[in-house]
Amino acid sequence: MPELNQSSLRKTQIYSAAFEELGLSWDWDPAVYGPGGDGLRAYLEKEHPHLLRVYDANFLLQAVEATRARLERAR
Repeated sequence: MPELNQSSLRKTQIYSAAFEELGLSWDWDPAVYGPGGDGLRAYLEKEHPHLLRVYDANFLLQAVEATRARLERAR
């Protein structure tokens, strides 16, 4: 697995904080699933498909991205 630079590590930590705030027990690794929205979607579809029976994928991803952006602004 490639080593994360400081910027990538910080972004991953902010995503982890967003997941936690939303009550999602997600352990997403951008080195495995890919960065950003495409990586999050791949992770969601592979690791948490049960959520897609109840929620629209775009709804979940928008909630994560909105929370991530708010947390990033607050830092």
